[in-house]
Amino acid sequence: MNDAATLDLVNLEKDLRAAAADAQTTVNDLVLEIATKIEAEMKALVPVKSGKLRDSIRIKHYGDRIEIGPEGVDYAVYIEYGTGSRGEFPTGPYEIHPRKPGGTLIFQVDGKTVGAKMVIHPGIAPHPFARPAAARWLDSLGEDVAKVGVEMIVGRTLNG
Repeated sequence: MNDAATLDLVNLEKDLRAAAADAQTTVNDLVLEIATKIEAEMKALVPVKSGKLRDSIRIKHYGDRIEIGPEGVDYAVYIEYGTGSRGEFPTGPYEIHPRKPGGTLIFQVDGKTVGAKMVIHPGIAPHPFARPAAARWLDSLGEDVAKVGVEMIVGRTLNG
């Protein structure tokens, strides 16, 4: 048997064992890097009126699981999918009532302040921000994982 081939397999075995020892840390680092990119993309895509929704987008760690998205903003799902007859899952127009019983809804129409006890709203159009952000970065995840795997085995970065 060719000694050079045997030596290559010995070195490969050593590289694979070293890579396996570092795999969990490397995978965690890669997942956090992708999560950070998705978070930034969500913040760039989300429609901004007050900034509350954009500022609520964060990365959350739950043991070995990571979630990215808005936290504590109930209307985030309505922005993502839309509502009523204009939503991705149409339900038809809906009534809006004042929060306080006997209260009045106040809003602007053609520059005039108007009050009403109830309005029928057709719904809001969807403005997806979470799904497009995730799709953009998750599409590249397979390539990133493969590249990191090769780098771990050969013990150096592929671009360096």
